[in-house]
Parts: sequence; C-alpha cells; structure tokens
Amino acid sequence: LYVSLSNACLLQVWDRRCFIRGRAAGVLVGHLEGITFLDSRGDGRYFISNGKDQSIKLWDIRKMSSNT
Repeated sequence: LYVSLSNACLLQVWDRRCFIRGRAAGVLVGHLEGITFLDSRGDGRYFISNGKDQSIKLWDIRKMSSNT
C-alpha cells in the first residue's frame, strides 16, 4: 500500500495491484485544511498526519472509506 497526501484535506490509499484502475483504493478524511506531514510506523496499519489546520490525526488504515 502507498499513501498520498494533498491540499485537498484527505489521504488517498493506493494498492499497487490496482494501479491500472487509476483511482485510489480508499480515502481517509478528517483535516480541515491541507495536509503537510505524513508518517507510518511498524506494519503500516497506523499513520499520523499533520495539517495546516494545526491538527494531528492518528489513522487506522482498516477504517478508511472505500473509493469504489
């Protein structure tokens, strides 16, 4: 899995097996302004992000919204 961040206030989760479809496997939404930092630990199940809204979010990849 790959995770991308953007000024669109969301994290997109990509499954490299599905790149042919051209869209993310899921999204994580929660910041009110653009995301400036992203990090993961261990097995990649959790991500931490910081946004321009001065908030820090802890994400569980299992709780992402499907992007189908």
